[in-house]
Amino acid sequence: MEIKQMPMIHNILRTHDAIYLLSDLHQEEGTIRVAAPESLTLSGLGDVVRYFIYHHPNINIDLYNNTCTDNQKLLLMDEIDLALVVNHTVDDRLFNVQNLREIPIVMVSHAHAPDDFETLLKNDGYNHFITNEKESTYRRMFEETFDKNLKTTELWSIGAIKQMLLDDVGFSVLPYNTVVQEIKNGSLKIIDHDLDFKTFHAFLLTQKQSWTHPLVKQFIDQTKSVFKEK
Repeated sequence: MEIKQMPMIHNILRTHDAIYLLSDLHQEEGTIRVAAPESLTLSGLGDVVRYFIYHHPNINIDLYNNTCTDNQKLLLMDEIDLALVVNHTVDDRLFNVQNLREIPIVMVSHAHAPDDFETLLKNDGYNHFITNEKESTYRRMFEETFDKNLKTTELWSIGAIKQMLLDDVGFSVLPYNTVVQEIKNGSLKIIDHDLDFKTFHAFLLTQKQSWTHPLVKQFIDQTKSVFKEK
């Protein structure tokens, strides 16, 4: 069975369950299942969760922190209610896609690093690429844009990557929203380069042709509001 058929099958089951939910919507109980990459969990999603904890104390929120590719797979398999992804584009044939905002991707390093990428590559203290997992959308974008071999250290946490940079080791390519505070306080800086970085966006995805519980819709609306203000 092709994976693109799965949303249609799950939609039948969800609609069947909705018949029972419609008569009991005044009871705010249940679980909202959300998947998001670390970059959005660190900047914005916490505000949404805080709002729901305060306004809907009986609702549980299951938050899955995965790569953007994994988040889309979970949504196709109906294992989550909505997915947040960071990418330059998303296939809207499979999902309802809402563009939350632009996410600039920047090259960053320690404040003492050379100002430009060409000079940085000649410096053995900084020409080491500190990055996250291979499935990361912005890592793939950088490696497709700059296809030369680099010394690479792979870490699975943006926090760990930033700590390496703060320890004056290497450079990285990250969403601006994950390093904005370090750039503002001068501990990290943006490295000038002439690479053709694609324009990335934060997208909110839901299944096509699926019944949406009112509380899930509220979560979606609050997410859109928070990210619009960021």
